[in-house]
Amino acid sequence: MLRLQSIFKCSVFIVLLIISGGAGMACEYDICQFVYFGQTISGYIYSDNEIHAYSFAANAGDHLLIRANSSYILFKPHLELLNSDKKALAITGYGDSYTQIYDLVLEHDDDYTLLVMDYGLDGWGAYSLIIQRTNNPSPARMIEFDTIIQDTISTTSELHIYQFDAVGGETVNIEMLDLAATIEPYLELFSPEGAPLTEFVDSYEAIIDNYTLIDPGRYTLIASDAFCNEAGEYQLTFERLALDADLIDPLLPQDLSLGQNYPNPFNPTTRIEFYLPRRGLVSLDIYNVLGEKVANILSEYLSAGEHTIEWDGCSATGQPAASGIYFYRLQTDNAIQTRKMVLMR
Repeated sequence: MLRLQSIFKCSVFIVLLIISGGAGMACEYDICQFVYFGQTISGYIYSDNEIHAYSFAANAGDHLLIRANSSYILFKPHLELLNSDKKALAITGYGDSYTQIYDLVLEHDDDYTLLVMDYGLDGWGAYSLIIQRTNNPSPARMIEFDTIIQDTISTTSELHIYQFDAVGGETVNIEMLDLAATIEPYLELFSPEGAPLTEFVDSYEAIIDNYTLIDPGRYTLIASDAFCNEAGEYQLTFERLALDADLIDPLLPQDLSLGQNYPNPFNPTTRIEFYLPRRGLVSLDIYNVLGEKVANILSEYLSAGEHTIEWDGCSATGQPAASGIYFYRLQTDNAIQTRKMVLMR
């Protein structure tokens, strides 16, 4: 059974806010904080059995996403969501230092209350909290296809919301790269109605790869730290690979393509051309006939399309390589191609 107390203790700061998009609503509790969608909240539980109450207004059909993270190990966040009749709509279980209410669809226009407490009502510590809706997030940043964004998650539980319009049938590639080696990139994609479509989390780079957007409308993309407990800089790449099969140019290669170097034989430099069907991490290495690596002339993320790189005929130590036969190998995350060339001093 849901434990309620006649008096709810809130965090040390008390801020009464007017709900975005609706009228202010009365709070029947002795202490209560009104919050906006998208507002990142910091709180502190000081004693056993302490409960914090946050109130917000929402509409029927809203898809809720609520996440709480503890920044102190003794506190295990526990959430309970109530409607105006005090009926429990969602209760999170034991989640250690992180918990969430995910993809809850509200049935009525109402004033809702979120209770934050320790799981066993016997812990204390700091926490961060965010209440968001995925069908109509606020705030949100509109983005276009073929965009590269660099941004920073600056506080725990911070969600970066991006939205984009699609006519339906687009195939997209979305990547979130950790630039500071401090966060675990987490990408979530939601339909125009706010329903979760797909997600990906990784310790270095999260990728939503070759995903087809079936329905027309405004989609929502959320970029965050996987456990909402770290901050750091990231890079977001958002590409449209194709609208449908009819729009793919049959004259362009649809697979990795490595061209013959030019000139060949060469002295002292030569150019190597290759084609990438999609953005990714690319390595280009030079080997001698014994299979020994002579040099690495490329190791970075590149966009889809044609690329050219020059080799100066020098080894990794900067010394001119001897005359002879060499092999250059191009490697991506899912393909490898190798060609032969001749250096003549």
